[in-house]
Order: sequence, then C-alpha cells, then structure tokens
Amino acid sequence: MIRPRQGLLIVPPRFIDGTVNDSRERRYMLVVDCFESDDGTKIISLVNLTKYEGKAGRIFRSDYVLITRHNPPFPKISFAKTEGIYNLEYFTDLDKLLLADGQLLHEIDFNDVIEELESPKIVSFSEQEIRKVNRSLI
Repeated sequence: MIRPRQGLLIVPPRFIDGTVNDSRERRYMLVVDCFESDDGTKIISLVNLTKYEGKAGRIFRSDYVLITRHNPPFPKISFAKTEGIYNLEYFTDLDKLLLADGQLLHEIDFNDVIEELESPKIVSFSEQEIRKVNRSLI
C-alpha cells in the first residue's frame, strides 16, 4: 500500500495547468496524503517534482520547495512544485511505480513540502485515466 513520503515515477494524463501530457513524459512525484473519499474510494495525493539542475533560481519562488535529502526515494536534488496536487484513485498496480522499493523521503524535507501546501489547485484522475497513459500498468 502506498503511503505519504514515498515517491512514484508516473505519467500524469495532464498537468495542473490543464495541459495534456501528449509526450507521456514520466514524472517524479511525492505522495503527500492518502485518504478515503466520502464514497469509500481510496485516494492518493501527489505533488510534482522538477529537477534542481539548471533551475536554481526557482528557490526564490514560494511555490517551489527544495528537497535536498532526496535519496531515498529520488535520485537527484529536486524542487517540489506545491502549486498543485494530483489526486489519483488508488489501485494496487500503482505499487509497481514506487521508487526505491517504497523507501520514504526524509521527514524534514517532507514537512517542508507540506507546510507550503496552502491552497493548491487540484486535478483528479480515475484508475482508467492513469492506466491509459501508463503502459507498464496495462
């Protein structure tokens, strides 16, 4: 079962700004929450990560949080993009997309990300939408 502080490598069908992910580019994402909706559906909430390399100036943006204690689960220093949350309907095959055998991000970095999630935009995806763009889950 997926839980907060874990990382996933996943293809989101579209991004927070509504842009369709036509290139089907996989993204590193951090699990920030797991909960059950009113109808009993299990949901995992993710934030998108972007590489630090070549983007150091973004450290001054309030919606970017630097993750320095990244490994595990992420391979490189990254920024968490806290302007939006991706809510996914949980299904067991998502466990196949876990990074670093499900190891957890350092608690200090995780808490820094959570503190910056004030009023994010939210985009939601069903199991069917996720399976359609993530070939490894078919």
